[in-house]
Amino acid sequence: MKLSKFAALVKREGRCRVIRQGDHTWLSLECAIYKADGLPEIHGPTQAQTVLDLPDKAWKKIFYDEDTAESASDICGVDMTESMREERQTEAHPMQLCYKKGIITTALRCDDGELVFYDASLIGPVADIVRDSDYAQIVARKNSAGATMIVIKNGFEPIAAIAPIKILSKDFVADLADLDSLCVEQYEKAKFKIDNVGANREED
Repeated sequence: MKLSKFAALVKREGRCRVIRQGDHTWLSLECAIYKADGLPEIHGPTQAQTVLDLPDKAWKKIFYDEDTAESASDICGVDMTESMREERQTEAHPMQLCYKKGIITTALRCDDGELVFYDASLIGPVADIVRDSDYAQIVARKNSAGATMIVIKNGFEPIAAIAPIKILSKDFVADLADLDSLCVEQYEKAKFKIDNVGANREED
C-alpha cells in the first residue's frame, strides 16, 4: 500500500488505528482497512506520527488508537482471510457520481443484484495494485454485523476493505431521473441540429 495516500486520508478523516495480528499489521480509518505489512513496528502515537510523516499541527486533530486481532477472520469485524464462503463477485459501473457533498462515488453491482456505492478516494492506498495487477479483484463480503463490505483482493489475498457509502434516497433517485430526462432532451436537440445540417448540405 502507498503510505502517503493513507496519511492523506488520515488527515481528511481525523482517525487512525493500528491493528496488530500476529506478524501482520493493518491500518484503518473509521470506514476502511488496509493491510500494511512491511512497515516498521508501530507502538504508540509518536511512532505512528513519525511513520505517517504528519506534522504536529495535523496530528493534534487525529484520534489515534491501537488494537490487536487474534486472526485475519476478524479485523474490525471483517473477515480478511483468503477464502470466505459467502463472498460475492462485483462489477463496477463505468460512470462515477459526485452528489451534493462532493464525494466521488463508484457504483458496484454484486452478482446477487445488490447495488452498493463507495467513496472512490478510499481506493487510494491500494490504487496502484488495483490498476496494475492482473489478479486484482473487488468482491463483497458481510461483516460481523451483517452489513456489506467491499473487499479488494490481489489474487487470493485481501488487502483492503471499504464500507459502502449511503447515497440512495428518494431525493437522489428523483434528481437522477431529472438529469436523465435533461440528458435525453439535450441529446435529441443536438442530434436534430446535426441531422438538419446534413440535410442542408445534401440540398446544396
